[in-house]
Amino acid sequence: MVEERLAEAASVLKRLPEPRRQGYFNLWPEILHSFADKVGHEPKPMRVIPSPAAISRMEETLNWTVGLDPIDGKIVWLRAYGERWKTICWTVGLQRSAAHEHWLYALCVIAWRLNRRSVPKFRSRRYVIEMVKRACGDEAEPQINALSVHCPYDTNGAIGGQPCPLPKPNPNVSKYAPRRP
Repeated sequence: MVEERLAEAASVLKRLPEPRRQGYFNLWPEILHSFADKVGHEPKPMRVIPSPAAISRMEETLNWTVGLDPIDGKIVWLRAYGERWKTICWTVGLQRSAAHEHWLYALCVIAWRLNRRSVPKFRSRRYVIEMVKRACGDEAEPQINALSVHCPYDTNGAIGGQPCPLPKPNPNVSKYAPRRP
């Protein structure tokens, strides 16, 4: 659900109306175009303004990336906006596998914090990702109460009825990718 909520927040941000500067206005009368003037023009796309509930969820979601590393936050938001991995890699200057690991780590950190758990500071990204995988697959673990994304790593689909916060694994990314020095 972390990934879905971030994508929804990005969609809501795109649909919000543009802010207007106060003090600037137009005194010219509005021009009425005839049919002949409109022939051959592309119609303006209709903007659907998001509902107040969607805006509230977006505002809540915006706070999730506050404590992340700037590169991780940038990757998360670019992915939420639907950018391709190639564009993300060019933007942040990482290889595809490294960018995917940063993205996965950021989603794990967000999910871990939403469940009111502390993320170990002096551990590697891979350790944190594996820790969240183990937490999703361990049935003795207490119930996780925040997210509803199905865990691709456990066999039962959930811990005590609560699904795993990790996204589905990408088959294009090697688990044994070399690390950058």
